[in-house]
Amino acid sequence: MPAGILFGSADRVIGMAIHGEPMRDRIGGLDFEAVDGLGHMPQFAAPEQVVAFIERIAARAFVAPASPPLHEISGNHAADYWVFTLSHPRRPK
Repeated sequence: MPAGILFGSADRVIGMAIHGEPMRDRIGGLDFEAVDGLGHMPQFAAPEQVVAFIERIAARAFVAPASPPLHEISGNHAADYWVFTLSHPRRPK
């Protein structure tokens, strides 16, 4: 199962040097992306970038997605929906 961390370099709540960068050594094959100037809540500050990051990881996990295309999901919950479906995939019937 692919794993990824999208981390904002300007996050003042969870420091990237202490909490983000060490994860690269702990999780093999981790897709780690540090975004300059992004803070603690990237899903609100840069939702398109967060969605693209999640879709890139999801593409590695599933050959054919079992969930609806992300553009069919509206609002700020699109990223949360994809995280949930990666954790609880629905199988096509």
